[in-house]
Amino acid sequence: MTSRTPTTGDEDVLALFQATLQNIANELNPFGGILRCSRCGIEGKVGDVSLHFRDGWPTHCGYTMTWVTQLQLDEASVSPVELRETQP
Repeated sequence: MTSRTPTTGDEDVLALFQATLQNIANELNPFGGILRCSRCGIEGKVGDVSLHFRDGWPTHCGYTMTWVTQLQLDEASVSPVELRETQP
């Protein structure tokens, strides 16, 4: 496999891609909530979504963590721990 030198067009596409991800993150950040491991149930704050887009979505126990939004938590009549215990 041969490598090639990036062109101005490549840099423009990369800049547009990064700007698009930042715009998406800015729209998603207000949803807040938690990240949950579907295997062991450990939970943590979702934090800044743009960091997850840049660095990769958090994983735990070898799996991608699930994002549970604040609205989902608020609408639940039971705690996140109780929700986890009722899932198969």
